[in-house]
Amino acid sequence: MTRAIVELTGRNQAIAATPELSVWASANAGAGKTKVLIDRIARLLLRGSDPAKILAVTYTKAAAAEMQTRLYGLLGSWTISPDKELTSALQKLDPDLGEIEPSFLANARALFAKALETPGGLKIQTIHGFCQTILQRFPLEAGVPPGFTVLEDAAAKSLQAQVFHEAYAKAPAAFLEVARLTSQDDHQRLILDAMSAAGQNLPINPDLTGIADQLAAELQIDPSRTKQSYQQEALDDLDRAALIAAAARLETGGTKDKELANKLIRLAQDSDHEVAWQAWRTIVLKSDGEQREKFLTKKFETEFAVTSLFVSDGALVSNFLSAQEKARAVETYHRSLALTQAVYTFKAAWTKAKQAIGGLDFDDLLVRTAALLRAGEGAAAWVLYKLDAGLAHILIDEAQDTNPQQWDLLEPLFNVLEQEARTQPRTRFIVGDEKQSIYSFQGAKPERFLEEKARFEAGATELADQRRSLEFDLSFRSSQTILNAVDAVWACTTLGGLPPLAPTDAADPPFERKYAFPTQHIAFRTEHSGAVELWPKTVAGEKAAESDAWDHPLNIEREDSSRNRLAERIALELKARLDRGFAIPAKEGLRPMTPGDVMILVKKRGPFFHQLIKRLKYHKVPVAGADRIKLVEDPAIQDLIALGRFALLPQDDFNTACVLKGAFCGLVDDDAHLFPLAWDRGSHSLWQRLQHSADPAHALVAAFLKSVLGRAGHMPPYEFFASILERPCLEGKTGWTLLIERLGHEAREPVEAFLGRALSHGRTETPNLHGFLAAIETDAADVKREMEQGSDGVRVMTIHGAKGLEAPVVILPETTSPRGATKTSFHYDQDVQAFLWSPTAKEDPEAFAELRANQTASEKQEDARLLYVAMTRARDLLILCGFHFGQQKKDKGDTGKDDADEKAKDTWYDLFEQALNLMGPGQKLEGQAGPDDAFSYQLWGEYVGDLPADALLRPAPSPLPAWINQPPPAEKQRARRIAPSALAPDGSEPATLSPLQPDARLRFLRGRLIHELLQRLPDVPQDTWDERARRRLAREADLSEETRHQMIDETLAVLRDPTFAPLFGPGSRAEATIVGRGPGLPDDMVVNGSVDRLVVTPTEVLVLDFKTNRPPPQTLEGVAQVYLNQMAAYRALLQGNWPTKKVRCALLWTDGPRLMELPDQILDDALRVIAGLPS
Repeated sequence: MTRAIVELTGRNQAIAATPELSVWASANAGAGKTKVLIDRIARLLLRGSDPAKILAVTYTKAAAAEMQTRLYGLLGSWTISPDKELTSALQKLDPDLGEIEPSFLANARALFAKALETPGGLKIQTIHGFCQTILQRFPLEAGVPPGFTVLEDAAAKSLQAQVFHEAYAKAPAAFLEVARLTSQDDHQRLILDAMSAAGQNLPINPDLTGIADQLAAELQIDPSRTKQSYQQEALDDLDRAALIAAAARLETGGTKDKELANKLIRLAQDSDHEVAWQAWRTIVLKSDGEQREKFLTKKFETEFAVTSLFVSDGALVSNFLSAQEKARAVETYHRSLALTQAVYTFKAAWTKAKQAIGGLDFDDLLVRTAALLRAGEGAAAWVLYKLDAGLAHILIDEAQDTNPQQWDLLEPLFNVLEQEARTQPRTRFIVGDEKQSIYSFQGAKPERFLEEKARFEAGATELADQRRSLEFDLSFRSSQTILNAVDAVWACTTLGGLPPLAPTDAADPPFERKYAFPTQHIAFRTEHSGAVELWPKTVAGEKAAESDAWDHPLNIEREDSSRNRLAERIALELKARLDRGFAIPAKEGLRPMTPGDVMILVKKRGPFFHQLIKRLKYHKVPVAGADRIKLVEDPAIQDLIALGRFALLPQDDFNTACVLKGAFCGLVDDDAHLFPLAWDRGSHSLWQRLQHSADPAHALVAAFLKSVLGRAGHMPPYEFFASILERPCLEGKTGWTLLIERLGHEAREPVEAFLGRALSHGRTETPNLHGFLAAIETDAADVKREMEQGSDGVRVMTIHGAKGLEAPVVILPETTSPRGATKTSFHYDQDVQAFLWSPTAKEDPEAFAELRANQTASEKQEDARLLYVAMTRARDLLILCGFHFGQQKKDKGDTGKDDADEKAKDTWYDLFEQALNLMGPGQKLEGQAGPDDAFSYQLWGEYVGDLPADALLRPAPSPLPAWINQPPPAEKQRARRIAPSALAPDGSEPATLSPLQPDARLRFLRGRLIHELLQRLPDVPQDTWDERARRRLAREADLSEETRHQMIDETLAVLRDPTFAPLFGPGSRAEATIVGRGPGLPDDMVVNGSVDRLVVTPTEVLVLDFKTNRPPPQTLEGVAQVYLNQMAAYRALLQGNWPTKKVRCALLWTDGPRLMELPDQILDDALRVIAGLPS
């Protein structure tokens, strides 16, 4: 790397971050494009741009969150930096600032708060998040339900499962045909993929009859005919006499000639259509379906009577091929028509189901927003202006992952910016790399990325000075040796072979200038060259020993298969290097490699993926687990589900056995633990045998399982499973401890997700254990785990999941599968409005063969881009390895030659062997996996060196405090806050007066009015009581004058009663609240109530409670116990507060009114009743 390249990169980064320019940046992997984007936003804010007018769009929610975190971190650091440091940082960020005034520093420090206070925050969103914001603001204009719900993956899958049943009922024949030609539930996946691939090109009201006719015309068949009719027509056209004559001549030849003669006779004479056609097929085609190049042995090659029959344009060959083409076209027609009808039927039902619940899926967000922005001339400008008075700056990150539908949505926004840029600052910043476009399954097309780049560069002429197109070749991530390997491999994939030599005058130019690479990467880091290792492919061991038929299924993979051997090799090699202290670069000097420094990337989460994690765990190499988890397949979740099923049905012996062997019970020894329970148990269940077992281990487990059964009946799912995890299970260990001891710390994340589902279930459904288990076992959603650097375990993940991540050490083990094997079996023909569907290449008609060839070429190109992304994740060491793929040939001896029958395969491993040799011969080093797997590998570049002995000493971890594994002390019983009116032995109080009595209405009115007078009159002067009472009752027309006088006299008699007169005098309180504990009440009881009247005098406390619309008892014995308990509780509280004063309590029955004081003895008895009430 030269200084000039560094300086050029610095200038380009400064230009890319210039706020006044619109920029298209093409950046190699590790070129720091995200940093440039963040610097650009920071410079926009420094120049005074309104945060609300900046929109940054990125590909995933995780990337958006990361970008926000980094930007807020930068702005936040400015708020606390001293003037000198902040000035230096700002000038480095924006070289055009020049001299910085103190006021400018103050504005910079205020940006953090300004960004936080922006309504909705800075707009750093995914494209779907941006669409959701627009649609929520303009639902009616966009034609979506106000308050719509966005269907996340789990909700969408659940709804789709229901919709499939509804759609099947409307077109059962089409769905059955699709299901017949696929395996398991693949027909649902096929229909969803087809609908997604066609997108908004699918018509809303399709004409299926017209589509069928157009499809038949496209395939050049008569839809009324069967494939057998085309085959029979070809059979009828054969010259049978010529066939028999040729067969007679061939009968005089050798074995192969006689076999051919026999086929010709069957073809000519057999009346069974199927037999004749199969004979014809074996004559013209080989077993693999390819056309034969040679039909005859040498003996008959010169006999014209025979050879003329087998010429390529003769009837025997050409008629068969023509009939076969028609037969394939007929089958494709019926398949395609079934798939097309199934997709249209499902789409209609899916649309209706979403409308019924007011839901939108992610495709709807894009389609509806695009339609809104294209609703008419100026529609986009109007929407953006109404949204936040317009957008001024749009930034697109990872633009190569943007699919055509998303580009179409963004186009109106770009057009608005370009129109407004003529009069005011309006910019766009787009950064991406077509070499990293690996999301074709989500519609991304690198060709569209390049088209948009060309359109940007050819924009309006008058704005040319405001546009820049830049490229970043400098890598700040990977070392040069790794980048050399990337260049060599990329050249071989894009050129189809080795790159040519570059013209140079140097006698021995460096590798990066020796060849004319299509793309060249230059490393910024020069202190270490880095290293690339190529391990030999693993092969399967010798034939395994015979096993009993009942041991395993016949198709189980052998432990010493080639892929299992590679998983074992990686685990042992990593363990050896970790134990030895393999050195990697650090910020200062070197440091030992840790498990968290290693990232292993695979193409898919298949058998090898799971075997690799298994072997790493077996050899005690810390592993961070899988990057995506299907909950019901995780061992920890299976243990929890088994416990839940046991709680529901302990008589299920198979499930009980799973529980006993699981992490919570730990009875893993079949002979010692399970066999004694299962053997000779007769009609008894395992659970019954366990309860009566004398084995101490069984007794501990039985006690735990009894507690589980005791919780299941009254606990909701979340509380049930949380109690299992948080409480001691066996030997004082909590469920969490037992799970982690058995399955490792990676079990925590799926279990927490499981608990989250349990909590959510309780909020949306009636919480019950059976319903939750049924829901979780049918939940097809995955749990995605964030595998950021900094974890303490080896990260095993897919290449797609690793996009945007990096690691000091990267291992690529899945490198030997063939490249470019197309997985797409359908093609949507927009003109015909139908799906052409051909599951395999052997079934392709001519109309589909070319489509498949193009798709295969496209997928092969994406496979190369996937390899590029994988290799560029490595910083210091890239390890390339693989296992023997497919059938392994027998050893022919040490001839030094490959088996003649083995075909060369186009695999990543073949690319490595071809491309890495351009870098010269590698060093040959011995692996460290151990004597059981001695192997040697090639190394290009060099390791960083050895660590000093003291650097390898790892300090012993500090011992945990003793209390960490002890159960917490039992909590004190929580106080019960209870209303005194609830202190009834039977939970009730006396009934009110019946409204059906003849005078009920007057009695209710009388009681209510007396209550009101008793409550309000004490608040006015005593000499006005009589006048105020008359005026109040005069408003009640239903009362006679006599009744009014009677009520006033009775009310005033109560108020002027000398015994309780202080309750209505000065200093008394109405509706007084009383809360607290008191002597004589249970310790855990907190009384919370209010009394109608309360007064505290120098010598006593008086309490009065009104009872309205209740029949007054004639004696104290008739007072309901709940009222006595209530007043006893009030007295206890007040005695606790005023222990030196006498507390007197009374009840006032307003139906009278009648005043009744409660003696102390009765209240003392009531306290004893309260103490005996249930908690």
